[in-house]
Amino acid sequence: MGFHIVSGQGMFIEMVIGSATPAAYAWPQFHADGANSGFVALRTSPARQPAWSIEVGPVLHASPVVGTDGTVYIGNMNGELSAFNSNGTLRWRRTLPRRGERIMASPSVGQDGNLYVIGTFAAIVRDHRGGRGGIERRVLQSYLHSYDASGNLRWTHTFPEINGQGGFTSAAPKTWSDGQTLYVFVPVLYTYSNQANRYVAVVDQSGTGVGRYYLSASERSNAVIGVGPDIRGFFADVLGKIWDCVRLSCIEFDVSGLPPVPLPKNVGWPHPPVAILDRPPHANQPLIIVDDNEQNLVAYRRSGSCLQEIWRKTDREPRNASAPSVLLNGLLAVGYSNGFFKVYDPATGNEVARPWPRERPCLR
Repeated sequence: MGFHIVSGQGMFIEMVIGSATPAAYAWPQFHADGANSGFVALRTSPARQPAWSIEVGPVLHASPVVGTDGTVYIGNMNGELSAFNSNGTLRWRRTLPRRGERIMASPSVGQDGNLYVIGTFAAIVRDHRGGRGGIERRVLQSYLHSYDASGNLRWTHTFPEINGQGGFTSAAPKTWSDGQTLYVFVPVLYTYSNQANRYVAVVDQSGTGVGRYYLSASERSNAVIGVGPDIRGFFADVLGKIWDCVRLSCIEFDVSGLPPVPLPKNVGWPHPPVAILDRPPHANQPLIIVDDNEQNLVAYRRSGSCLQEIWRKTDREPRNASAPSVLLNGLLAVGYSNGFFKVYDPATGNEVARPWPRERPCLR
């Protein structure tokens, strides 16, 4: 069983036929899980035809997630969070509480069964304090919302301001639980003047902020809405050709039935979500690995209720929208804008492999 986002009069979510039990095909977070593994150990028959298709409104970076009961969740740019039964019928639809909020990234189904979703408000305001005519200023503020499985709003967390600027993000939230408390991890960007500062925000299951940890700073940002390359051609190419790298070979899948959908010109790269490594020997003190969407890759270790930085890699090669991924063997893989990817030891940050250089075209 799988999903596609396809276009028509609006945006649609389409389920394709397979065979599995709901718990087996759960895909509760963006890229499958907290580790961004993108993998579910499930053997299915080929998905050859749609089982159902339903309109979900305008979608940007969001993709569907699936709870253990088979419920499908997705958000849209109208600020609507929708839940669908596994047969395609609408279970509920909720509009985020703050007017003008947009859902740009996937929600997450937490280990407690509740939903966690980011809503972002964007506006251009004119500050008249500087004299006649004023100065236009972009206002971007993100909020973390939590809903229960029935669609009831549990709480809203506002990322605290720094120097009068609110924090915002286009990343999907990631969750982890120690068995008693659930934590939500979100990379958050603050911009003022020509400065862009990045932090990792940690919020607990009650909506209380428990920490904000420095990630990086720069004079520019590739992740700001309205600032960034025109990636319409890139997105069209993704829908025109999907590459799957298996061992040392590239296999091209024909998805010609999905017409390319151009993104708006003012859309930049999304923030990569964090990757959480909680497999042994890191089960009790998981590693939180974050890419700052530029050239810094940072790993933190959870120590008590805090995060402690254990290593940092600053590379010459730039990265855009490349989420770190923990492979099934416990190693860490990161993609680069030049078409290569590297494999690291997540405990030390040491590079252990740079595979498949001759397969560069399929790794872009």
